[in-house]
Amino acid sequence: MEENNITQAASSEQPFSGIAVLRISPSTNVYDLSSNKTNCDNKIKINNSMLKIATWNVKTIFQEGKLENLEKEMSRLKLDIVGISESRLKGSGQMKCKNGTMYFSGNDDRNHYNGVAIILSEDINKSFLNVLAISDRVMLIQLKTTLGIMCILQVYAPQADKSDMEVELFYDQINEALKIVKKNDILLVMGDFNSKIGQGSNGLNVGQYGLGERNERGDRLIQFCTEKDLIITNTYFKLPPRRLYTWTSPQHRKDNIVRNQIDFILINKKFRNSIKSAKTYPGADIRSDHNPVIIEMKVKLKKIQKKFVPKSIDLERLKDPICTRAVSDFIEDELSKVEVEFEEYNINDKWNYLKNTINKAQDNIIGPTKFDKRKEWMTNEIMELMDKRRSYKNKDQTKYKETHTEIRRKIRKAKETFMMERCAEIEEAQRKHDLFNVHKKIKEVINKKTKPCSILKDKNGNVLMTLESKLNRWIEYVTELFEDERSEQPNIETSELNGTIITRGEIENALGKAKNRKAVGIDNIHIEVLKELKTEKGILTLVKLINEVYKTGIIPDDWLKSTFITLPKKLNAQNCNEFRTISLMSHVIKVVLRVIHSRIYEKCEEGISETQFGFRSGFGTREALLTYNVLMQKCKEMNVDVYTCFIDYEKAFDRVKHEKLIEILKSKKIHDWDIRLIANLYWKQIANIKVESDLSSGVVIKRGVRQGCILSPLLFNMYSETIFKEALKDINSGIKINNYTINNLRYADDTVLLATNIDDLNNMVNKLSEISKEYGLNINISKTKLMINSKTVNNAQLQINNTPVELVHHYKYLGFIVNNKCDHKQEIRARIEQARAVFVKMNSLLTSLNLPLQLRLRIVKCYVFSVLYYGMESWILKQDVMKNLEAFEMWVYRRMLRISWKDRITNKTVLQRMGKECEVLVTIKKRKLEFFGHVMRNDKYNLVQLVIDGEIVGKRSVGRPITSWIGNIKEWYNLTDMELYEAAQCKKTSSIMIAHLQLETAD
Repeated sequence: MEENNITQAASSEQPFSGIAVLRISPSTNVYDLSSNKTNCDNKIKINNSMLKIATWNVKTIFQEGKLENLEKEMSRLKLDIVGISESRLKGSGQMKCKNGTMYFSGNDDRNHYNGVAIILSEDINKSFLNVLAISDRVMLIQLKTTLGIMCILQVYAPQADKSDMEVELFYDQINEALKIVKKNDILLVMGDFNSKIGQGSNGLNVGQYGLGERNERGDRLIQFCTEKDLIITNTYFKLPPRRLYTWTSPQHRKDNIVRNQIDFILINKKFRNSIKSAKTYPGADIRSDHNPVIIEMKVKLKKIQKKFVPKSIDLERLKDPICTRAVSDFIEDELSKVEVEFEEYNINDKWNYLKNTINKAQDNIIGPTKFDKRKEWMTNEIMELMDKRRSYKNKDQTKYKETHTEIRRKIRKAKETFMMERCAEIEEAQRKHDLFNVHKKIKEVINKKTKPCSILKDKNGNVLMTLESKLNRWIEYVTELFEDERSEQPNIETSELNGTIITRGEIENALGKAKNRKAVGIDNIHIEVLKELKTEKGILTLVKLINEVYKTGIIPDDWLKSTFITLPKKLNAQNCNEFRTISLMSHVIKVVLRVIHSRIYEKCEEGISETQFGFRSGFGTREALLTYNVLMQKCKEMNVDVYTCFIDYEKAFDRVKHEKLIEILKSKKIHDWDIRLIANLYWKQIANIKVESDLSSGVVIKRGVRQGCILSPLLFNMYSETIFKEALKDINSGIKINNYTINNLRYADDTVLLATNIDDLNNMVNKLSEISKEYGLNINISKTKLMINSKTVNNAQLQINNTPVELVHHYKYLGFIVNNKCDHKQEIRARIEQARAVFVKMNSLLTSLNLPLQLRLRIVKCYVFSVLYYGMESWILKQDVMKNLEAFEMWVYRRMLRISWKDRITNKTVLQRMGKECEVLVTIKKRKLEFFGHVMRNDKYNLVQLVIDGEIVGKRSVGRPITSWIGNIKEWYNLTDMELYEAAQCKKTSSIMIAHLQLETAD
């Protein structure tokens, strides 16, 4: 930054150009929030609609205590909006502050330089519309006013030592943000521009009361203002230099005043008269070399009415027997009042009365959730020291620095005390075996209260800023996603229907299996309250209503409505197809569907291939991964080439054709009442999409199974099985093992096709693609990959519908990295780094000496090692990766004990201090044997058993045999093949072997 000596006014009352300027104290009560009354509920009135808006380069708010310091100054100066340059916060999102909300935009770099943020006071946040995080130098928020939209851009320009290219990129980012600003919007652009405008006016964009001399970056800023028709507000008010300068140079001394004006607030000319003052406040202090620039602006804001605010109830009260009894009695009494009339009601009226009764019990007896005020670590003593430090600013630098040092010391001590208290709470919850609160408090310690900034784009890539446009985009997307040329609902004559009524026992069993703390549907009834229908009148009313629905097929309207919530599939998701839609339904229909599930499960499971591992009892990803990895290892050992196609279906669950699904259910001989209920649910379902604080209008869902419904996995497995049987019925190609052919492995819609030559694979893939299309499923060719496991072949071409499929050397299958060398080194090292990242995230807790070592060790096992262990049952371990695992374990222990490598302490000493032996490798060896025994003792794992002990026809290479999965276990336990298989059949023998292994390791 260029520096110039300037003359500063000797005092606040010294004449400036012949006019006396009175000092305005920063603590002057310019307006009183509490004294204003509004004539209109949706307008925010603040001192005759006067807002105080500031921009300030605070150097950082990432440092402990900086945000609290800023909030204190914001309150003292009575600021409504504060724009922050150089916030240095990671990522982008929003965070609840003590007196408002902060929206921020940064980067994910290790040093997290730059960053911008905007803090809105609690009242101003009621007018908040949207936020757009462009980069770590530019962000925008929108507020609703009586005149329309107010757009505020907070910026942080590159410093003087940065290249002109970076400066131009910065202005390009501003222009990108301005694309969404409309002609009649109020526009403020503010921040640290690192540019000097200098004294003297320049056209209609710069006033004559600037400071210093203009530089090249100042010319660029003026050019920008001219192009966008903006004026620089803090150059239009005649003030002493002390009210103009925004930055103090490190070379500044009493005898060498070096201060400049490089922070500005710009506004579009149309609204220039709304600015009543613009000045800096050199008395404000946050340990920064910048002063805040503050404007007073006359504008009326409008409060945003939230249309969708779900009620929350204090579920903890249901642990009190008195409360649960009161709920049951209240429902019993309310139902008794209409006992006679109730029988005459139609199904919808019966349901509405029961729903209203339960909601009354929730509201009047249980009551709303009582949120405990979050404990603050900041103390009054530190706040007083900040006031003291501020009093020394610009007066006594020695005392200023001494006070700052004391503040930092007090902050460290306060944080340590705070952490000690939180750790004591975790320990107390652990002592009471209250696992819910243990995990809740752990997350409170390690996670900051931040929410991501949601950005949504339309089909053309334009950012949508208004809630209405977002709602319309989601309606458009969901309508297209679930649109289908569906036939009329199948009709079955009443006389032909057959079924069995649902018993009270089935309902109670379904209620018992339902998980607590699950989101409510449109009826706002919590499953925990449904479980309290324990009186005869309550449970029998529910059973009768469900049976009436079951027998007649007439479903209450609320049960047909779903609320779609959108969850991002990846970080920074911006397009609708990058979100997953989850369906929230009434818990009552969930109970009904759980009963239906138990009734149709066995018939639907009949004929499901052993190659399907998804959503089946006793099966999971570990069985699927073991089958694939051991099969590939055996093919490599016998020099059998394998051509693998990892198929990715495009939104498979959302593309199921309802007519086909009903036909399949009929072929399974499912009872008519069950089929009719399922058909009615799918043909009459309506979905509302939740977007921010609002619900969209209803959208008719014409295809797909609902993600979030208990029936969906079962129905989808049955649906996909029909596709595969039809597609592969005349195909005998695949991997031959003990005269059995394996040509596919599936986990729900995650599909692997296997062949020993490219022609067979080509035939299978294209046949599957053809049949899948008939059933509404499309293969996403861009995400479908080909991998070749061969020592001789390294290139081949696979085409689907004449489109080539990408050839890869490794692929992430079910979260596990598989490669064409059957080597697990890459996967294990990736697991180590993922586990390390979890430890680093929890570092403040896991390294805290205030928490007992044994409790910290349990947390490590729960949060860190669990990430490391994923898929370990199928690992093939060699000496180098075993050393990597041991090294990672010691890395964890050393950090828990705060031991540096510079301390030159041996691993043996570290383990002695931990009071334990190395456990990671022992755990892996133990679980592999346990899993091997579990698989070999159960008949349901016929395919897995076949892959483990079957033989593939081929020829081994000359030389030392490769390390195999079964070879690992034989080596660790020093057993022959026969001894190992005999031990696997006996659970007791396996337990003895594991105990011996642990003793050997301890020795």
